[in-house]
Amino acid sequence: MLVLGSSHTQGKEVESGKRYTDILNDLLCTANDKARSLEVYNMGADGHHYPDLVSGFEAAIKEFPESSCVVLETGSTDFEIEELKAALTSRSYDDTQTGSQLVGSMSTSLKAKAFVKENLPLILCLKNKVSNSDIRFNGAFGLFNSITTPPSDMPYDEDAYYYAVKATVEKMAHIYDGKIVIMYHHAMKLNCDGSLEKDNEKTYDAFKRAVEDAGVVFLDLQNAFLQAYDRYDVLPYGFNNTSPGTGHMNQYGHQIAAHELYAVLKRRR
Repeated sequence: MLVLGSSHTQGKEVESGKRYTDILNDLLCTANDKARSLEVYNMGADGHHYPDLVSGFEAAIKEFPESSCVVLETGSTDFEIEELKAALTSRSYDDTQTGSQLVGSMSTSLKAKAFVKENLPLILCLKNKVSNSDIRFNGAFGLFNSITTPPSDMPYDEDAYYYAVKATVEKMAHIYDGKIVIMYHHAMKLNCDGSLEKDNEKTYDAFKRAVEDAGVVFLDLQNAFLQAYDRYDVLPYGFNNTSPGTGHMNQYGHQIAAHELYAVLKRRR
């Protein structure tokens, strides 16, 4: 199972083993009673959002052709129509830039830095030393060359946006006949009275409808986030050194994402 996504999927500031892909992997291996330890392969990368994932989708499938499911994580639905159209052009697959080859070519010092970055997220967050290391995965699997640009203030054409999104989903479904799940989350609004509410972008409805009309699962984590806040007073985003409810998904957000994904996969087996 492949999981493509941004720094949320990568697990920024989250301890190794507590990312949603790690938790989902444990759930799947336990449920299937399989001896092998790897069910879920995390391909998250800094700054890679939905259009970048669509563009690199074919390369990822060529690298892992026997994958039974692909999950695309997105923290937004708001993209330029032109960049959605640009994402229809697939990046080429470079078989000299696979994950094992990139890691194998790293020096001992870079591997050590990667280990620290993975296992000491708090130190990374506070001191920001390891994050400036020279570890680079640009070009890996054809995914890591970002094309995403900030949305502009151009007038919003809902129909045009719907068809642009639908074309990207249909492209992926044409390339790959396995399960595809688009997992959506977005920063929640924490009000002065302590209540939490959704804060969707104007493009949310068109994006969701386009995904579902193309026959792909749209998993929205927001209701699960709200339920966790109401029941357990936990926020899915933010850490001790950030403003409450802001920034990357924390361990609670990752736990919720893993269990919501697991529920979807069980229903669709």
